[in-house]
Amino acid sequence: MAQIWGMINGMQFVIHLPAINADFPSNAFLVVNKVLLVATFDIPYLNMGSVPRLFPLPTDDVILPDSDQQNIKASLEQLGYSSAYTSNNLGSVFIFVVLTIIGLITSLVLMPFSRFACCFRINNWIKKKLHWNFVIRLVLEGSLEMSFCCYINFKYGVFNRTILGSWFNYITTIVLCACLVSLPFFIVIFYSMNFDKLEDEEFTEKFGAVYEGLKT
Repeated sequence: MAQIWGMINGMQFVIHLPAINADFPSNAFLVVNKVLLVATFDIPYLNMGSVPRLFPLPTDDVILPDSDQQNIKASLEQLGYSSAYTSNNLGSVFIFVVLTIIGLITSLVLMPFSRFACCFRINNWIKKKLHWNFVIRLVLEGSLEMSFCCYINFKYGVFNRTILGSWFNYITTIVLCACLVSLPFFIVIFYSMNFDKLEDEEFTEKFGAVYEGLKT
């Protein structure tokens, strides 16, 4: 499994080369378009843009408005970064992030009610699915795409207090930024403190995503 994740990470770096204005022949973009959905974990037609009435966004949805940056803008659009907002650029990954946040909040809310059988079962199911390998793997594998989306949203997105989609985008983008910034510190501190547990089966089941495939 570690080899598969490594392959996907390499694909992510390769397909993002056009974003730094590297010269790419047109036939190379054909290959990029084929692997783009796999490398970015995107599912076609499953994105927040398919429900515009539920999460409306400001109409001023423009990135890189300067004329001298149109070549970079064209490259970003080919990579799927055609919007100024994280929800549109991340696609289905944004939905996974939102569902993960909702799941973690639900687990936190249910903790005081664990003495009730139904709450205990629901909370236990959420813990098995989300705590914590899933969250760590989601941030690790989507960090490059999330970084691009967060930067674009903060730089070109319009924050409108009266539009729900704008609020939702900025709150989620702030959460993603906090995760991206804190994850390296969390990995160094947490795994250093629990170094003697790295080979423990229960610990690996919960936190083994970081060192999967490595000799511990």
